Amino acid sequence: MHSLKMAALTAITTLGLGAASSVFANPIVNAGFEQFPDFTGYTTLGNTTIQAGNFHPPVEGALQALLSNGAGDSTGGLNPVTGAQLESFLNLTAGTLTNAATFKAFTGSAIQQTFTALAGQTLTLQFDFLTNESPAGRTGRNDTAFLTLKNGTNPATLAVLADTNSSLHATNPLNDDSNFATSETGYLTYTTTLTAGGTYTLGLGVINSADGNVASGVMVDAIQITGAGGGSVPLPLALLVAPLGAMVAGVAGKRIRRGC
Repeated sequence: MHSLKMAALTAITTLGLGAASSVFANPIVNAGFEQFPDFTGYTTLGNTTIQAGNFHPPVEGALQALLSNGAGDSTGGLNPVTGAQLESFLNLTAGTLTNAATFKAFTGSAIQQTFTALAGQTLTLQFDFLTNESPAGRTGRNDTAFLTLKNGTNPATLAVLADTNSSLHATNPLNDDSNFATSETGYLTYTTTLTAGGTYTLGLGVINSADGNVASGVMVDAIQITGAGGGSVPLPLALLVAPLGAMVAGVAGKRIRRGC
């Protein structure tokens, strides 16, 4: 009888904790861009494509997203849109991209996705900024990769990921991205803590500053929401294990009535 009760308690605890942890899943849909259709979970605007490892080795899986401010025929995507169109798409105040302090968005492309998270969770993603802008032209033509984040009805905020003033090195001539851009940052990590819970909209984009003459792009991969909760509100353990506890208790009761 005692051993049966201990086994039942062990089963309740183990299965209950397993059920509790199972609700803590990454709320980003298609976080590594591996699903088909290509941008499942995202809305897109401009020149956005999915690229495989022959273009550039991805951080994880076999695929990654490429957002370009260049003509679509160079990457197989659509043409970029105006800076004003990007501002509207990303729920940014007019002038946020087209009249920023360090760049003036002329054209560009972006993607976005809405998800739910808890306060204190961490947003992490991998990005690689690629550009054809020469060092001599970077002062006036500061092409920029950026991130926007909007929580509920609050205004969207803008964060620069990289630009033509970032630390860059030559693209690998063995990769197809060398046919797209001459230099890149290489994959870097962006991370931020979400200070409030609720519904968020994450935007990622790249702009051509001042004019649309020279292409730049940003590759994105492995978007994650981590930390306590994982984006879902955890159910109390008592609620998760109560049905299981009742079932096990019923079995034990039958054993008792049978003369244990």
